[in-house]
Amino acid sequence: MGTKWRGYKRPTLKLDYETGEVIERYNSVREAAKANFVDYTGLVQAIKKRNGKCSMLKLRFAYEDEFEADK
Repeated sequence: MGTKWRGYKRPTLKLDYETGEVIERYNSVREAAKANFVDYTGLVQAIKKRNGKCSMLKLRFAYEDEFEADK
């Protein structure tokens, strides 16, 4: 979790809103944002401040390395 990701693509997961089950994996947050028609900065803020929840989409997102650590 102490890894600095500045300038690197960070693998991101799309999760089911209720169960937290992995739906899809993306190579970066930008790729996840584009594929789900959401703003990149909004998605980053959701991951950092709202436990990855995007209530309008009824989806959650998480960085892959942090998600694995939580299990």
